[in-house]
Amino acid sequence: MNKKANIVTAAFSLVAFFGSLSLGHFYSKDPISDVDKHFSRHFYTSFFAFDTEDEDISIKYSTRLFLVKADDSELHDSADENVIYVSAKEGVKSVCLYTPPTDATYGGEVSSVTVSDLITPGEEFTVDVLVKNTGTAAWFSFDSGCTNQTYVNLGTWNDQDRSSIFGQGSSVVDGWISDSRVAMVEDMVYPGEIGTFRFISVAPATDAWYKEYFAPVAENIRWMDEAVAEVKFVADSSGSLSTTLMDVVTTSTNSTLLTGEKWIGVDLSDQMMYLHVGDTVIREFQISSGKASTPTPTGSYSILNKQELRVGGEWPHYSMPNWMAFTSVGHGIHALPYLANDGGAFWYEALEHIGTPVSHGCIRVLPEEAKIVYAFGEVGMRVEIQR
Repeated sequence: MNKKANIVTAAFSLVAFFGSLSLGHFYSKDPISDVDKHFSRHFYTSFFAFDTEDEDISIKYSTRLFLVKADDSELHDSADENVIYVSAKEGVKSVCLYTPPTDATYGGEVSSVTVSDLITPGEEFTVDVLVKNTGTAAWFSFDSGCTNQTYVNLGTWNDQDRSSIFGQGSSVVDGWISDSRVAMVEDMVYPGEIGTFRFISVAPATDAWYKEYFAPVAENIRWMDEAVAEVKFVADSSGSLSTTLMDVVTTSTNSTLLTGEKWIGVDLSDQMMYLHVGDTVIREFQISSGKASTPTPTGSYSILNKQELRVGGEWPHYSMPNWMAFTSVGHGIHALPYLANDGGAFWYEALEHIGTPVSHGCIRVLPEEAKIVYAFGEVGMRVEIQR
Protein backbone atom coordinates (compact mmCIF):
# COMPACT_ATOMS: atom_id res chain seq x y z
CA MET A 1 0.00 0.00 0.00
CA ASN A 2 1.49 3.36 -1.05
CA LYS A 3 1.93 6.44 1.15
CA LYS A 4 -1.17 8.22 -0.17
CA ALA A 5 -3.34 5.18 0.44
CA ASN A 6 -2.06 5.01 4.03
CA ILE A 7 -2.97 8.66 4.56
CA VAL A 8 -6.46 8.14 3.14
CA THR A 9 -7.03 5.10 5.35
CA ALA A 10 -5.88 7.03 8.42
CA ALA A 11 -8.09 9.96 7.46
CA PHE A 12 -11.26 7.92 7.30
CA SER A 13 -10.37 6.22 10.58
CA LEU A 14 -10.19 9.69 12.12
CA VAL A 15 -13.62 10.49 10.68
CA ALA A 16 -15.15 7.50 12.42
CA PHE A 17 -13.44 8.20 15.72
CA PHE A 18 -13.76 11.97 16.01
CA GLY A 19 -17.19 11.96 14.42
CA SER A 20 -18.44 9.86 17.35
CA LEU A 21 -17.00 12.46 19.73
CA SER A 22 -18.32 15.51 17.90
CA LEU A 23 -21.89 14.83 16.76
CA GLY A 24 -23.16 17.90 18.51
CA HIS A 25 -21.05 20.02 16.19
CA PHE A 26 -21.37 17.69 13.20
CA TYR A 27 -24.94 18.74 12.49
CA SER A 28 -24.48 22.29 13.71
CA LYS A 29 -25.36 25.41 11.71
CA ASP A 30 -22.91 27.41 13.87
CA PRO A 31 -20.16 29.52 12.26
CA ILE A 32 -17.14 27.65 11.02
CA SER A 33 -15.04 28.84 13.98
CA ASP A 34 -17.19 26.75 16.32
CA VAL A 35 -16.54 23.47 14.54
CA ASP A 36 -14.47 20.96 16.52
CA LYS A 37 -10.82 20.74 15.52
CA HIS A 38 -8.72 17.80 16.68
CA PHE A 39 -4.93 17.84 16.73
CA SER A 40 -2.55 15.04 15.81
CA ARG A 41 1.19 15.28 15.36
CA HIS A 42 1.21 16.87 11.90
CA PHE A 43 -2.32 18.03 11.15
CA TYR A 44 -5.71 18.65 12.64
CA THR A 45 -9.08 17.57 11.28
CA SER A 46 -12.21 19.63 10.80
CA PHE A 47 -15.66 18.13 10.31
CA PHE A 48 -18.34 20.09 8.46
CA ALA A 49 -21.95 19.12 7.76
CA PHE A 50 -23.26 22.21 6.02
CA ASP A 51 -22.62 24.36 2.98
CA THR A 52 -20.15 27.21 3.42
CA GLU A 53 -17.95 29.51 1.36
CA ASP A 54 -14.22 30.01 1.93
CA GLU A 55 -12.21 32.79 0.31
CA ASP A 56 -10.09 30.20 -1.49
CA ILE A 57 -12.38 27.20 -1.98
CA SER A 58 -16.06 26.36 -2.14
CA ILE A 59 -17.24 23.56 0.14
CA LYS A 60 -20.56 21.86 -0.61
CA TYR A 61 -20.77 18.42 0.98
CA SER A 62 -21.90 16.57 4.08
CA THR A 63 -19.19 14.08 5.00
CA ARG A 64 -15.99 15.26 3.34
CA LEU A 65 -12.86 15.33 5.51
CA PHE A 66 -10.43 18.26 5.39
CA LEU A 67 -6.90 17.72 6.68
CA VAL A 68 -5.36 21.10 7.49
CA LYS A 69 -1.61 20.65 7.32
CA ALA A 70 1.32 22.69 8.58
CA ASP A 71 3.90 23.74 6.01
CA ASP A 72 6.42 21.23 7.36
CA SER A 73 4.02 18.29 7.66
CA GLU A 74 5.38 16.51 4.54
CA LEU A 75 1.81 15.46 3.60
CA HIS A 76 0.81 15.53 -0.05
CA ASP A 77 -2.51 15.99 -1.81
CA SER A 78 -4.62 12.85 -2.04
CA ALA A 79 -6.26 11.59 -5.20
CA ASP A 80 -9.31 10.61 -3.20
CA GLU A 81 -12.12 13.11 -3.76
CA ASN A 82 -13.19 12.92 -0.13
CA VAL A 83 -9.81 13.97 1.26
CA ILE A 84 -8.69 17.51 0.52
CA TYR A 85 -5.60 19.19 1.99
CA VAL A 86 -5.63 22.91 2.60
CA SER A 87 -2.94 25.10 4.12
CA ALA A 88 -3.28 26.23 7.72
CA LYS A 89 -4.64 29.77 8.03
CA GLU A 90 -3.92 32.53 10.50
CA GLY A 91 -6.56 33.10 13.14
CA VAL A 92 -7.77 31.85 16.51
CA LYS A 93 -5.83 28.80 17.69
CA SER A 94 -7.92 25.67 17.95
CA VAL A 95 -6.84 25.18 21.57
CA CYS A 96 -8.70 28.38 22.39
CA LEU A 97 -12.00 26.61 21.61
CA TYR A 98 -11.62 24.59 24.83
CA THR A 99 -14.57 24.79 27.23
CA PRO A 100 -13.62 24.36 30.92
CA PRO A 101 -15.90 22.27 33.17
CA THR A 102 -18.56 24.14 35.10
CA ASP A 103 -16.91 23.07 38.37
CA ALA A 104 -13.39 23.99 37.20
CA THR A 105 -10.68 23.80 39.84
CA TYR A 106 -7.04 24.89 39.69
CA GLY A 107 -4.34 22.99 41.57
CA GLY A 108 -0.71 22.04 41.09
CA GLU A 109 2.13 19.87 42.33
CA VAL A 110 5.81 20.64 41.81
CA SER A 111 7.48 17.91 39.75
CA SER A 112 11.01 19.28 39.55
CA VAL A 113 13.16 22.40 39.73
CA THR A 114 16.36 22.57 37.70
CA VAL A 115 18.95 25.36 37.55
CA SER A 116 21.96 25.76 35.28
CA ASP A 117 25.16 24.29 36.70
CA LEU A 118 28.23 26.40 37.52
CA ILE A 119 26.61 29.81 37.36
CA THR A 120 29.13 32.62 36.90
CA PRO A 121 28.43 36.20 38.02
CA GLY A 122 27.39 38.31 35.03
CA GLU A 123 26.49 35.29 32.87
CA GLU A 124 23.17 33.86 31.66
CA PHE A 125 21.51 30.99 33.49
CA THR A 126 18.30 29.01 32.98
CA VAL A 127 15.69 27.87 35.50
CA ASP A 128 13.00 25.27 34.70
CA VAL A 129 10.12 24.70 37.11
CA LEU A 130 7.88 21.77 36.13
CA VAL A 131 4.42 21.64 37.72
CA LYS A 132 1.74 18.97 37.34
CA ASN A 133 -1.82 20.20 36.71
CA THR A 134 -3.82 18.53 39.50
CA GLY A 135 -7.01 20.51 38.92
CA THR A 136 -9.96 19.82 36.64
CA ALA A 137 -9.40 22.68 34.18
CA ALA A 138 -6.76 23.09 31.48
CA TRP A 139 -4.07 25.74 31.88
CA PHE A 140 -3.36 28.29 29.17
CA SER A 141 -0.16 30.25 28.72
CA PHE A 142 0.02 34.00 28.32
CA ASP A 143 1.61 33.43 24.91
CA SER A 144 -1.24 31.20 23.70
CA GLY A 145 -3.24 34.29 22.75
CA CYS A 146 -6.40 32.67 24.15
CA THR A 147 -7.90 35.76 25.74
CA ASN A 148 -11.10 33.81 26.48
CA GLN A 149 -9.26 31.34 28.73
CA THR A 150 -7.62 31.47 32.18
CA TYR A 151 -3.89 32.14 32.04
CA VAL A 152 -1.66 30.21 34.43
CA ASN A 153 1.71 31.81 35.13
CA LEU A 154 4.47 31.29 37.67
CA GLY A 155 4.33 34.12 40.18
CA THR A 156 6.85 35.32 42.73
CA TRP A 157 6.19 34.10 46.27
CA ASN A 158 7.54 34.82 49.75
CA ASP A 159 6.74 37.70 49.40
CA GLN A 160 3.77 37.24 47.09
CA ASP A 161 3.95 39.33 43.91
CA ARG A 162 7.31 40.76 44.87
CA SER A 163 9.56 42.18 42.16
CA SER A 164 12.32 39.68 41.34
CA ILE A 165 15.75 41.04 40.47
CA PHE A 166 15.90 38.44 37.69
CA GLY A 167 12.77 39.81 36.03
CA GLN A 168 13.97 43.41 35.82
CA GLY A 169 15.70 45.42 33.10
CA SER A 170 18.86 44.02 31.55
CA SER A 171 18.68 40.89 33.74
CA VAL A 172 15.82 39.55 31.58
CA VAL A 173 16.71 37.31 28.65
CA ASP A 174 13.55 35.25 28.15
CA GLY A 175 10.44 33.88 29.87
CA TRP A 176 9.42 36.87 31.99
CA ILE A 177 6.05 38.58 31.37
CA SER A 178 6.73 41.11 34.11
CA ASP A 179 9.12 41.35 37.06
CA SER A 180 6.79 39.06 39.06
CA ARG A 181 5.52 36.60 36.38
CA VAL A 182 7.07 33.82 34.31
CA ALA A 183 5.10 32.47 31.34
CA MET A 184 4.25 28.80 30.79
CA VAL A 185 6.08 27.30 27.81
CA GLU A 186 3.22 25.15 26.52
CA ASP A 187 0.15 26.85 24.99
CA MET A 188 -2.16 24.50 26.90
CA VAL A 189 -1.72 21.90 29.66
CA TYR A 190 -4.54 19.48 30.38
CA PRO A 191 -5.29 18.08 33.89
CA GLY A 192 -2.74 15.41 34.74
CA GLU A 193 -0.12 16.84 32.40
CA ILE A 194 3.08 18.75 33.22
CA GLY A 195 3.48 22.48 32.59
CA THR A 196 6.94 24.01 32.09
CA PHE A 197 7.80 27.44 33.45
CA ARG A 198 11.19 28.57 32.19
CA PHE A 199 13.12 31.78 32.56
CA ILE A 200 16.56 32.81 31.37
CA SER A 201 18.24 35.67 33.17
CA VAL A 202 21.64 37.22 33.72
CA ALA A 203 23.19 36.78 37.15
CA PRO A 204 24.39 39.97 38.86
CA ALA A 205 28.10 40.62 38.60
CA THR A 206 28.65 40.29 42.36
CA ASP A 207 29.44 36.94 44.02
CA ALA A 208 26.33 35.91 45.95
CA TRP A 209 23.91 33.11 46.68
CA TYR A 210 20.23 33.52 45.81
CA LYS A 211 17.02 31.99 47.06
CA GLU A 212 13.78 32.63 45.17
CA TYR A 213 10.30 31.21 45.76
CA PHE A 214 7.60 30.86 43.12
CA ALA A 215 4.04 29.49 42.94
CA PRO A 216 1.68 28.89 39.98
CA VAL A 217 -1.20 31.33 39.79
CA ALA A 218 -4.45 30.98 37.84
CA GLU A 219 -4.81 34.69 37.20
CA ASN A 220 -7.78 36.32 38.96
CA ILE A 221 -8.79 32.93 40.43
CA ARG A 222 -6.23 31.57 42.92
CA TRP A 223 -2.60 31.12 43.87
CA MET A 224 -1.66 27.43 43.92
CA ASP A 225 0.26 27.75 47.17
CA GLU A 226 0.31 23.96 47.54
CA ALA A 227 2.89 24.00 44.72
CA VAL A 228 5.51 26.45 45.99
CA ALA A 229 8.84 25.95 44.22
CA GLU A 230 12.15 26.76 45.88
CA VAL A 231 14.87 27.97 43.52
CA LYS A 232 18.35 28.37 44.96
CA PHE A 233 21.77 28.74 43.40
CA VAL A 234 25.21 30.22 43.92
CA ALA A 235 27.03 32.59 41.57
CA ASP A 236 30.56 32.48 42.86
CA SER A 237 33.70 33.28 40.90
CA SER A 238 36.07 32.48 43.76
CA GLY A 239 34.50 29.34 45.19
CA SER A 240 34.83 30.66 48.74
CA LEU A 241 31.35 32.11 49.35
CA SER A 242 29.68 30.94 52.59
CA THR A 243 26.21 29.47 52.04
CA THR A 244 25.36 28.72 55.69
CA LEU A 245 22.35 31.01 55.77
CA MET A 246 20.96 29.86 52.42
CA ASP A 247 19.50 26.72 53.99
CA VAL A 248 18.04 28.70 56.90
CA VAL A 249 16.02 31.38 55.11
CA THR A 250 12.53 30.62 53.79
CA THR A 251 11.95 33.92 52.03
CA SER A 252 13.18 35.20 48.68
CA THR A 253 16.46 36.96 49.33
CA ASN A 254 20.18 36.86 48.57
CA SER A 255 23.37 37.06 50.54
CA THR A 256 24.04 40.69 49.63
CA LEU A 257 20.89 41.69 51.55
CA LEU A 258 21.74 39.79 54.75
CA THR A 259 24.32 41.85 56.56
CA GLY A 260 24.81 42.58 60.23
CA GLU A 261 24.91 40.65 63.49
CA LYS A 262 23.31 37.21 63.77
CA TRP A 263 21.24 36.86 66.92
CA ILE A 264 18.32 34.94 68.46
CA GLY A 265 15.17 36.58 69.79
CA VAL A 266 12.56 34.82 71.96
CA ASP A 267 9.10 36.17 72.79
CA LEU A 268 7.60 34.26 75.72
CA SER A 269 4.20 35.88 75.32
CA ASP A 270 3.58 34.20 71.97
CA GLN A 271 5.95 31.27 72.54
CA MET A 272 8.01 32.08 69.43
CA MET A 273 11.70 32.16 68.52
CA TYR A 274 13.08 34.43 65.78
CA LEU A 275 16.43 34.08 64.02
CA HIS A 276 17.82 37.48 62.99
CA VAL A 277 20.51 38.82 60.69
CA GLY A 278 20.74 42.48 61.59
CA ASP A 279 17.15 43.75 61.60
CA THR A 280 15.90 41.00 59.28
CA VAL A 281 14.04 37.96 60.61
CA ILE A 282 15.07 35.03 58.42
CA ARG A 283 13.26 32.20 60.24
CA GLU A 284 10.80 31.69 63.09
CA PHE A 285 9.81 28.70 65.22
CA GLN A 286 7.25 27.92 67.88
CA ILE A 287 8.72 26.94 71.24
CA SER A 288 7.80 25.67 74.69
CA SER A 289 9.33 27.72 77.53
CA GLY A 290 9.31 27.37 81.32
CA LYS A 291 6.08 26.87 83.25
CA ALA A 292 4.97 29.38 85.92
CA SER A 293 6.77 27.60 88.78
CA THR A 294 10.05 27.29 86.79
CA PRO A 295 9.99 30.25 84.39
CA THR A 296 12.44 30.99 81.60
CA PRO A 297 14.46 34.05 82.58
CA THR A 298 14.10 37.22 80.53
CA GLY A 299 16.87 39.58 79.52
CA SER A 300 19.97 39.67 77.33
CA TYR A 301 22.21 36.58 77.27
CA SER A 302 24.73 34.86 75.02
CA ILE A 303 25.37 31.26 74.04
CA LEU A 304 27.90 29.82 76.48
CA ASN A 305 28.43 26.36 75.00
CA LYS A 306 27.04 23.88 72.47
CA GLN A 307 26.58 20.10 72.73
CA GLU A 308 24.99 17.81 70.16
CA LEU A 309 23.46 15.83 73.06
CA ARG A 310 23.28 16.81 76.71
CA VAL A 311 22.07 14.37 79.39
CA GLY A 312 20.71 15.92 82.57
CA GLY A 313 22.74 15.26 85.71
CA GLU A 314 19.69 14.87 87.95
CA TRP A 315 16.95 12.25 87.87
CA PRO A 316 15.23 11.39 85.54
CA HIS A 317 18.25 12.32 83.38
CA TYR A 318 16.56 13.89 80.37
CA SER A 319 18.35 13.57 77.03
CA MET A 320 18.38 16.97 75.25
CA PRO A 321 19.68 17.02 71.63
CA ASN A 322 21.15 20.17 70.04
CA TRP A 323 21.88 21.84 73.36
CA MET A 324 22.96 25.50 73.57
CA ALA A 325 23.33 26.91 77.09
CA PHE A 326 22.54 30.58 77.68
CA THR A 327 22.86 30.78 81.51
CA SER A 328 25.45 29.31 83.88
CA VAL A 329 22.74 27.73 86.06
CA GLY A 330 21.39 25.30 83.49
CA HIS A 331 19.06 27.13 81.09
CA GLY A 332 19.45 26.22 77.45
CA ILE A 333 17.86 25.97 74.03
CA HIS A 334 17.40 22.36 72.87
CA ALA A 335 15.28 19.87 70.94
CA LEU A 336 12.38 18.14 72.66
CA PRO A 337 13.76 16.04 75.55
CA TYR A 338 13.32 12.29 75.85
CA LEU A 339 14.04 9.50 78.34
CA ALA A 340 16.34 6.68 77.29
CA ASN A 341 14.25 3.90 78.85
CA ASP A 342 10.58 4.79 78.33
CA GLY A 343 10.14 3.73 74.70
CA GLY A 344 9.59 7.31 73.53
CA ALA A 345 6.53 8.00 75.71
CA PHE A 346 7.91 11.24 77.14
CA TRP A 347 9.03 12.47 73.73
CA TYR A 348 5.47 12.16 72.38
CA GLU A 349 4.09 13.94 75.44
CA ALA A 350 6.58 16.78 74.93
CA LEU A 351 5.56 17.01 71.27
CA GLU A 352 2.04 17.95 72.35
CA HIS A 353 3.38 20.78 74.53
CA ILE A 354 4.91 22.92 71.77
CA GLY A 355 3.36 26.38 72.06
CA THR A 356 2.65 25.89 75.78
CA PRO A 357 5.03 26.87 78.65
CA VAL A 358 5.68 23.57 80.48
CA SER A 359 9.47 23.19 80.73
CA HIS A 360 11.74 23.56 83.75
CA GLY A 361 13.03 26.85 82.34
CA CYS A 362 14.71 25.74 79.12
CA ILE A 363 13.49 26.67 75.64
CA ARG A 364 12.32 23.59 73.74
CA VAL A 365 12.15 23.43 69.92
CA LEU A 366 10.81 20.71 67.61
CA PRO A 367 13.57 18.24 66.64
CA GLU A 368 14.05 19.17 62.96
CA GLU A 369 13.81 22.88 63.75
CA ALA A 370 16.26 22.51 66.64
CA LYS A 371 18.88 21.27 64.12
CA ILE A 372 18.46 24.51 62.16
CA VAL A 373 18.74 26.65 65.30
CA TYR A 374 21.81 24.67 66.41
CA ALA A 375 23.51 25.20 63.04
CA PHE A 376 22.65 28.91 63.14
CA GLY A 377 23.86 29.44 66.71
CA GLU A 378 27.45 30.16 67.64
CA VAL A 379 29.19 30.41 70.99
CA GLY A 380 29.04 34.06 72.02
CA MET A 381 25.90 34.79 69.93
CA ARG A 382 23.41 37.18 71.56
CA VAL A 383 20.09 35.78 72.84
CA GLU A 384 17.34 38.30 73.70
CA ILE A 385 14.39 36.94 75.73
CA GLN A 386 11.34 39.09 76.43
CA ARG A 387 7.85 38.59 77.77
